[in-house]
Amino acid sequence: MLIRTGPVQSPSMTVTFHGARTGKTKLPYFLRVRSSIDDTSPFVLFSDPTLGLDSDNLLSWFSGTIKVDVDASMEAVIRRVASLTKSPSLVLEGSSGGGFVAMRMAARFASAVAVVFSPQTDIFKYHPRFAHRVREAFYDFMPEICMKETFPGRFNVADIYASGADRGNLVLYAQNDGDEFHVRQHLNPMLLCLGSSSDASESIQGRMLINRDDLGEGHFPHPPELWDETVKSAKSWLFSHINATQPIAVYEEEMYATDELRQRRLREHCRARYGEKSRIGSWFSQSKTSRPTSMRLVDDAEGGCQVKAESRNGKIDLLIRAGVRSSGGVLRVFLHGPIDPAVSPYPTFDHRFSVHDDELNLEVFVADPTLAGAARLRVGWYLGSESWDPIPELASCLRELESASGASRVLIVGASSAGFAALRLAATSLSWEALLFCPELSVRNLKGSFVTELLKAKFPSHQSFSTVGRAELNWQTILPVLMRSNTYINRSARQYMEHLNSIERSPTSSDALDLLLNLAGDQEVFQNAQTTPTPHRAHQILREIATSLREDESIGY
Repeated sequence: MLIRTGPVQSPSMTVTFHGARTGKTKLPYFLRVRSSIDDTSPFVLFSDPTLGLDSDNLLSWFSGTIKVDVDASMEAVIRRVASLTKSPSLVLEGSSGGGFVAMRMAARFASAVAVVFSPQTDIFKYHPRFAHRVREAFYDFMPEICMKETFPGRFNVADIYASGADRGNLVLYAQNDGDEFHVRQHLNPMLLCLGSSSDASESIQGRMLINRDDLGEGHFPHPPELWDETVKSAKSWLFSHINATQPIAVYEEEMYATDELRQRRLREHCRARYGEKSRIGSWFSQSKTSRPTSMRLVDDAEGGCQVKAESRNGKIDLLIRAGVRSSGGVLRVFLHGPIDPAVSPYPTFDHRFSVHDDELNLEVFVADPTLAGAARLRVGWYLGSESWDPIPELASCLRELESASGASRVLIVGASSAGFAALRLAATSLSWEALLFCPELSVRNLKGSFVTELLKAKFPSHQSFSTVGRAELNWQTILPVLMRSNTYINRSARQYMEHLNSIERSPTSSDALDLLLNLAGDQEVFQNAQTTPTPHRAHQILREIATSLREDESIGY
């Protein structure tokens, strides 16, 4: 660090944090040295000590390590220098990654203003290589969501202010509107987290002001003149705020770690926001060489954790949500049918039938990998390609999730074309069940543009699906699945009934076909001639299945 304590007492002390360095920048690296020296105020300029632990790392956001809290050490230094200089308030400055740290650190002080320029607000929403380097080098490959829950506020600064864990400081947020990436990925999500609109000019009850200037396209530092002018404005605002509210001086304030109320607010906020996802993420925190398919967490998605299962032949995208039960209960798997690729490009996760109940362990939404890399395909029946059948690898992933979650029951949900895939998937286990709505039982004789496009894109050496083995169900394994599953058909769906009657009968297929054709049909489940259920009725059925599980457990089944 670089420190100046005098020569005269000042109403504020300047603290600066740098952002990314170039490969040629030597450590220690300090920001705003010349402007700080030209000013008469005391200052503390910090160089990120985390960068010294990894010579190839260019940006670490002063993130420390699992065992080292850099913020606590910097806070102690700041308070010591403020005490020596009798500086009652702070101006914390930073641009880009340094702005992120300035906001994070300012929250520890009541008499402070963070002056930040086009900062990041969530390190995992910046270019992935930097955050992943931090995760791998200093946090033992811990998944993003586990890091955010375990170290509250360290990686997403919005969590601090949204939870009310800050000490009442001010933030002057200067954003270049020409930096579309930082507006979209950092400013707007933070404002949303704080309960403000994306075009807001202030937030957190007026303690955060948003200055927007269009300085040109791209991400770069604000010009020195505009920076100095913004800092001057921030100081004036800070002094007015101090006169009006009389916050405690920096050198008289207790360390942030002793403020149990705010610590608890932040912990509870992050536990509520990331806790369920963190339980999922912890399963993928270390690679397991025994996995036939490599599963890794790729994103903390809205409403769940996005996981990518990769093998030598292909990739499967899953969205996983944690439910009420951490052991026992139902693991539900949702497959999807036809999509509109212009509206829902791959990966598509169908949430329509998702329902939260007391028996829910996990919800797993599976994108049809057949549609990956083929922008025009609308339906794929989870058939994969000529050289790859994704069902066995998906089954392997689900078995691992079943084991890790301790689920008592696995239920695979599919309607129409997704019902075909659900049957194939459920047949890979002797205990898995399916919830089926008008399931298609064969793809072999299907015709039309959807089929033609799928053959051309994924099965180019075949003229029709009649020569693709997996396009026909294995009736010997499917009949037991149908017998232990819940199936609903719509007798008003003429094309579906014709589909059932068109399937060639054999000694092995007849029993399965008769089972379906003898179902009474439930018009309350479907609308008109639809083959997918109404969401309301699907939710009722799922809750009834959950209730039956609870009754089974109560009598010891």
